[in-house]
Amino acid sequence: MSQKNVTVHMDEEVAVVTLNRPAKRNAIDEATLAELDGIFSSLPREAKAVVLTGAGPHFCAGLDLKEHHDKERTAVDFMRVCQRWHSTFDKIQYGGIPVVAALHGAVVGGGLELAAATHVRVADPSTYFALPEGQKGIFTGGGATVRVARIITPGRMVEMMLTGRVLTAKAGMALGLAHEISVPGESLRAALTLAKRVAKNAALSNYAMVTSISRIADMSATDGMFAESLMAAVVQTGGEVQSRLGAFVDKSLAKVTPQHAAAGAVAAGASAG
Repeated sequence: MSQKNVTVHMDEEVAVVTLNRPAKRNAIDEATLAELDGIFSSLPREAKAVVLTGAGPHFCAGLDLKEHHDKERTAVDFMRVCQRWHSTFDKIQYGGIPVVAALHGAVVGGGLELAAATHVRVADPSTYFALPEGQKGIFTGGGATVRVARIITPGRMVEMMLTGRVLTAKAGMALGLAHEISVPGESLRAALTLAKRVAKNAALSNYAMVTSISRIADMSATDGMFAESLMAAVVQTGGEVQSRLGAFVDKSLAKVTPQHAAAGAVAAGASAG
């Protein structure tokens, strides 16, 4: 399945969604946003995880500023544009299917807002992060003040916007913008490997993790604990849990060991230096 500005193909149980405007550094115009919205509204039924990436040397350079300039939008027009970004990115974050981002090159402005809506972020060493809105005389409108600020803290986001500071992949990972750094040129492969691993989890557990944890973070401690207990009750009394726990009881389920941590450390640090 393919569309003009965004392509989709299946790799086993993983839907690979690719921004496909390389000549524009995958900048997001209204048509691209509409395609993203449509895709994440109706992912293939067989998809148990998603990898989101960009064609060409960059993940996404953010809002298509040429379109914005040419349209000369009013304040009301642009507020509606922002709300469409919010609703589309909500479908990515809260759609119930884990999304792994394969980052490379520019992850800038709206591209960082898009990446922040995903659940796991794998960065190529070429990746760089920035919020250059101040230099362009604009302001974030795709959810950065919520998603990015929660990852890196509001103070750090203010500093990035005021100074136009550009963060390397390694600096971004230190702040939580990436979860691991691949070897050069391999962020898509590494993201696919992770996504296929995630796809093997119990579907209801994955759904609970990607739809509830961020929402619970918005609640008071008391409300959050109650919501957690409700979600745990739903997940841990489902049909699949018995077979998986049975595998644990009969010792056929692999144990968590330090080797898992070592493998992750190797992947994350392979090219960080």
